[in-house]
Amino acid sequence: MEVTLVEMWSHGGTARYAAELAKGLAITGSANDIVELVVPTDFPYEGPEYVTRRILPPMSGAKLGGKLGRFLGLVLRRRAQVRATVERMRSGRPDIVHLLNPGLLASPLVRGADEGGIDLVVTLHDLPNDQGMRTWKTRLLARPYSRHLPKADLLVVHGEWSKERLQAVLQAESLSVSVLPIASFDYGPPTGSRGELRKKFGLDEDGYIALFFGSLRLEKGLDVLIEALADPRIDYLHLLVVGVSPSRSEPDVAYFRSRADFLGVASRITWIDRYVSDEEIPNIFDCVDVVVLPYRSSFAGQSGVLAVAAAYGVPVVVSAVGEMESTVRESGMGICVPPDSPEELAQAIARMRDVGRSATKGTWRTWTEMAVDLWKQYSKLVSKDKPNL
Repeated sequence: MEVTLVEMWSHGGTARYAAELAKGLAITGSANDIVELVVPTDFPYEGPEYVTRRILPPMSGAKLGGKLGRFLGLVLRRRAQVRATVERMRSGRPDIVHLLNPGLLASPLVRGADEGGIDLVVTLHDLPNDQGMRTWKTRLLARPYSRHLPKADLLVVHGEWSKERLQAVLQAESLSVSVLPIASFDYGPPTGSRGELRKKFGLDEDGYIALFFGSLRLEKGLDVLIEALADPRIDYLHLLVVGVSPSRSEPDVAYFRSRADFLGVASRITWIDRYVSDEEIPNIFDCVDVVVLPYRSSFAGQSGVLAVAAAYGVPVVVSAVGEMESTVRESGMGICVPPDSPEELAQAIARMRDVGRSATKGTWRTWTEMAVDLWKQYSKLVSKDKPNL
């Protein structure tokens, strides 16, 4: 069997997900099976187990002037990626094409596969949301999304919540949807002791440190966490923020710094406002006491940050939104709180300090286990098309 995976992003958790999944699938298959990963030219990973084809235009690149120019530049790069992906699907003729996290771009890609008679699998890490900050995007793209996505041969999500949500958004209960929980993201061991690492990042060796990690999108709720930091019940807490704004349409670090200044908590926040390398991630997670994911009610999906926290045994405090609530409750790795509430968030952090750094990896699976389940799904699709195999 020949499988082509397509990942359109070259950084963050989705890129790492693609690389780990490709490796797991290549190990699962036999010597005659081929796993190909089609990625942007600036994709940072490459493994000997699978074939890497760097043929997609990167999402980063020179930006045109002005807000409209930047938007048009983004649209053009997206369009170029879609064209290159469809061309690869039609020319490569693999048994399975698996689109990893195309999001609302799934519409033209599914249409292209359907017209080419290609069996298509689509993974959706995040789902379209009909509330909150992204309403205009959902309204703009909901019609083609709901028209074409059900034509995929298999849709992959990370939990039952996402499956039910997807069926509701697309208004199709008969969708072929597979629930495939993500595995933990292990980036290797830290490079020093906890005290050494805290000193390296300018943190108090004996302090209680919370981590906010990831892109500074408004729906990630960093402003809620900064407001919670002003609560006297957690006046001992120091916050380490690691992340950057993902686009010009989202607030930059200066916005959040100004919020911290206004609330009088700026001195209790350490900022690493840049992309960090994979080698730095173990050091960051090993030197903190708790990971906080204060995502807003508009968030719909799963968080890769949870998968990293699980790998390093760091307890979490998370908003009870999307797929995160069931993941945390089932794994026993932390506390869930109502979203959009600084008061509830502060109370949960105070409770977590009393519990201590006693999280477990819980029920998280390995990438090999996840790949085995997915390979079985692939085999079913191929057997349906080629019953004599």
